Amino acid sequence: MNKEHADKIITKYMKKIYGFAVSKVLNIDEAEDLASMIVFEVYKALLQAGEIYNMDKYIFRISSNVYSRFVIEEIKGNQALIDKGNKPFDNELSRDKTYSRLRNEIAYLSNLEREIVILYYFQKLKVKDIAEKLNSTPAKIKWHLFEARNQLKDSFNQTKHYSIYDKDNCPITFSNMRHFGTLGPQSIDMDFYLSKRLTQNILYAAYQKAKTSVEIAKELNIPVVFVEDEIKFLVNSGFINKKPNNKFLSNIFIYETNKDDDEKYNQIFGKYAKLVCEKYVPLLMENVEWKMENGQNVFCQNKTSSNVGSIYVPNNDRNFLMWSIVTYACWRMLTYAENKIDISKYFVQRLDGGSNIAIAAASNDIHSRSANLRLDDKGVSYDCSDIVSENFTKTKTQISAWQFFSKFDDRSKSYPIWTNLMFETLYHFITGKITNEPESFNKLMPLFEKGYLIAPTPYPLSPTPYPLSSVNMLILNMTETDFLNILPKIPDDLSIFGKELDNEMYELSKSYFPPHKQDLYRITTQNSLRSGKLRVFILEHLLKTGKLKPLKKHQRQTVNMMMFVEK
Repeated sequence: MNKEHADKIITKYMKKIYGFAVSKVLNIDEAEDLASMIVFEVYKALLQAGEIYNMDKYIFRISSNVYSRFVIEEIKGNQALIDKGNKPFDNELSRDKTYSRLRNEIAYLSNLEREIVILYYFQKLKVKDIAEKLNSTPAKIKWHLFEARNQLKDSFNQTKHYSIYDKDNCPITFSNMRHFGTLGPQSIDMDFYLSKRLTQNILYAAYQKAKTSVEIAKELNIPVVFVEDEIKFLVNSGFINKKPNNKFLSNIFIYETNKDDDEKYNQIFGKYAKLVCEKYVPLLMENVEWKMENGQNVFCQNKTSSNVGSIYVPNNDRNFLMWSIVTYACWRMLTYAENKIDISKYFVQRLDGGSNIAIAAASNDIHSRSANLRLDDKGVSYDCSDIVSENFTKTKTQISAWQFFSKFDDRSKSYPIWTNLMFETLYHFITGKITNEPESFNKLMPLFEKGYLIAPTPYPLSPTPYPLSSVNMLILNMTETDFLNILPKIPDDLSIFGKELDNEMYELSKSYFPPHKQDLYRITTQNSLRSGKLRVFILEHLLKTGKLKPLKKHQRQTVNMMMFVEK
């Protein structure tokens, strides 16, 4: 059974296992110990098991066996006290707490030290026998025993450890998890790999410098056995690199976020967004002419009036058109610095076939903990990003689509494979290969759900023809290259301001990044004028100054989205 499935089963049965333990013993501390032992054995058994037909019976059988061993150990312990002339229940409370604490602290030892302690103290093996069993030397075994004893002594002098399920142990939450590079054939994104809170906190703990699994476990107050399992997964997936001396260093690019810095960023972005609106947006609006010709909307350059291609604009709404034109042009044209560092050396080859850099924003602010929150407390989107989907139809016609996700839209991200299919279906609808007939209902339904198609009546609930259905996004009958040729280049004075912005961004946050990520961070601050967050500020400024008008409800589904069709 794979680890993710086992984790779900453990979570589902946690309360039942604890209830079983409470029903068997009267002491709460012992019940917690018994429940911990059962969870460990169940988890271990699940990882080794195949298909289980009766999960309730399977877990009950393991729980009963663990309880039987628990009782036998307690009887042996009491008998030892009797043999020494003591009463079996003298100082029972103190003894129970000590035994319970000892069992818990052993769980915080490394995998090797834990095994050696059990073999030496519980199975009564000699050092040389342990060395032979573990393919080691007696000297190394003695050293590990010495280290284990010292760690147990130190642990008894510290405050108690908490449960792995206590959120206080994992205070960091990742948001805006994404990648730079390419995904594998299955399009598995970063939020799939890094979905668990524990995984995120392990990566954060080993980010600034390399640490051992024991050091990470101590920092998180979590048993090493749980940390080691996650580290194996992260190493295999390329998110952690193994270093000398059994240390681990995170191989992910992590942004720090906090309210103080967010306020500074807001001030910086607000200043430079105003400059873009003053120096570039007017050029954009002047350079692009949009007019009707032979019943079609056509683009032409204002200076030459030469047509470069036709465009479909829903309801001929120029305001809706300019929302997307401004956002796209700022992304493509506001570049002024070239990366001097080869960024490909940071790419990680994933097991799923992808080659990319994993990126995430880390925060311990309770307001930013949910990865589903798209806005901060000031209304600025944390998840501002672009996705380009490219596809070829069966007739070899190239189609591509661009989307910018921000707080202004009402859509969620979709994987490239899914969006490719959606845009290809839309293309077939536009060209008449899919018609508004009942037999096409299942093919067109996703387009209505996403808002790519709309009808004058409420959302259709039955397979009937929709003769008045219309496309609800910008469709450009030209290539992206043709469209880029009519967009104005960045002015020289704005390039200078852009470089100033890059330096401000770098100086503000460079202290958050470890030495091995400094040059990569410098790259991420280049061309900051085209960043997603700054474009949100640009759109906000244009709204405040009346250059753009608020969007209608149905327009929020496809705003900042364009589809390019070669023919």
